[in-house]
Amino acid sequence: YRESRRNLGEFQPIDLCLLDFQMPIKNGMQVVQDVRSYIETVKSKRPGLVIKEPMWVFLTAFKTPTFEKHLGSIGVTKCYEKPLTLSTLEYILN
Repeated sequence: YRESRRNLGEFQPIDLCLLDFQMPIKNGMQVVQDVRSYIETVKSKRPGLVIKEPMWVFLTAFKTPTFEKHLGSIGVTKCYEKPLTLSTLEYILN
């Protein structure tokens, strides 16, 4: 994400964003907002470019129905509790 922000001319679409809710610098919801803002910036600098929003998948240690509902309201595709198993990751990627 940081690398692609440096050069809008070489934008590569993001298919999947696998985010932890709690991260050292920003939480996952802030990253969603930042990436969406970045996509809009790229679109404004490259008219006609169609960019599909990535699939947003969150990991969290405190999944609750209320939290999951909130994530859904901001367009998060799915939320999984940690630890994420290899079989779950394979399921997400397929």
